[in-house]
Amino acid sequence: RGKRLFDEISEGREFLISLRNMFPDTKITFYRGNHEERIERYIYNKAPELSELVDTLLIDKLELNKLNIQYITEPYALGKLWHLHGHEKPSGSYNPEYILNVFNQYVGDHFVVFHYHRTQSKTFKRIGNRFWNTYAVGCLCGDLEYARLNKWQNGFGVCYYDDNGDFTFDNKTILNGIIY
Repeated sequence: RGKRLFDEISEGREFLISLRNMFPDTKITFYRGNHEERIERYIYNKAPELSELVDTLLIDKLELNKLNIQYITEPYALGKLWHLHGHEKPSGSYNPEYILNVFNQYVGDHFVVFHYHRTQSKTFKRIGNRFWNTYAVGCLCGDLEYARLNKWQNGFGVCYYDDNGDFTFDNKTILNGIIY
């Protein structure tokens, strides 16, 4: 309600430009989430005759090709770690308090999920000494008018990959402006 769509797209593009300038040779991936899909659904439902524009709308408006940023729409693996936005699983049948338990039922491998704005880490183990690590990452948003009562946590993750696809994941929580 407070911002206009194209203002948000402009702010997003400026952020991506500054990110690319800071990391000119780094692979950058933009993974579509529920907010990006919301734009697509709106156009499909309200103006189906414009639906051809949807496929490249954000790619074009955010200048992703010009910035050499890959646009991904499905879960993907980097090395041995699966990346999911989190909205892929329909809501209503989960509890954010135990989101890693819920997603583990569907993934059964190393994964990181972002959508729930909760910092969590958990290792699962099965017979045969098979184990995998799972992570949920906090958000970088501030207070939002529409979500005053929530269990969100601020945070971010840093992942280091080696040539074999193994990884080290550092799941950070931010409390009162301090990174833990």
